[in-house]
Amino acid sequence: MEGEGNAERVPQEQTRLVGDLLKQSGVTQELIARWSEEASTAFKVFCPGLPGALTAPTLSRMKTGSGLKKLKRGKLQLLHLTITYVNSPRPEGEGAVRRALAEAEAFADAVLSAGGTAEDLKLSRFNPNDPRHDRMADLFGGHGISLLEHAIAQNDASSFREIAVLQWLSGNSDDARHWNECASQATTEALETLDAEVAVQEAYALGLSYLFESQGQVAEIYLALAAESGHEGAALLLREAGAWDELRRKGKNRSRFSAAQGSGHGEAGNLLPNPENELAEG
Repeated sequence: MEGEGNAERVPQEQTRLVGDLLKQSGVTQELIARWSEEASTAFKVFCPGLPGALTAPTLSRMKTGSGLKKLKRGKLQLLHLTITYVNSPRPEGEGAVRRALAEAEAFADAVLSAGGTAEDLKLSRFNPNDPRHDRMADLFGGHGISLLEHAIAQNDASSFREIAVLQWLSGNSDDARHWNECASQATTEALETLDAEVAVQEAYALGLSYLFESQGQVAEIYLALAAESGHEGAALLLREAGAWDELRRKGKNRSRFSAAQGSGHGEAGNLLPNPENELAEG
């Protein structure tokens, strides 16, 4: 009887969403239980709040609501991440990991929203009344808000550092120092001192990373800031965006960009070989 009482506290719409995810994924609960510990280990460095694993009984309760008072965000995230991990056990690059985490968080948000519990939702970490948050939104729009929310939600050092770089190159040195301090507190690794030269190089490297993830509009933010600060490689990419896009689609140029990440303008000429020659190889 106690289990039945608890089950009533989990809205049916929440359990329906969990059931739909399991059905649409094609991944059995047995597989999820078997792989969840490995998935948790793989993603925990980016999402410290994940539980260690999901057992088969836990998955059944999440699907039916039986014996539960409420569904928990961390377990919902790990469920989604494990399904992703089963389908692609070795996500390539930080961009793929970030996408997986964002999708898992969006799923958890959707399920918790269906329950209508304000305490569990915590949908947005963006605070428009905080001047530092407001400046991120004003300067970088949706990308700025998304980056800020991810940094705060995951206590992600790399995202805090990214914000610091953006603000440094935008002339907001006080904000940059604040976010860089957040990055330092979120990791045990020593961060390179942030100054004008380091900010330019990191913005250029981030621009390349977003280009490879096919996020051209976001990449332009970083490349434009680097170019405005005198990075000729970034300026060249912005001028030759059409040629670069063709080369990227052919998959011929990734190694050149990877080798040149963070390099100065002296190697900029190596980034864009003759497009006609490269495309002819395809």
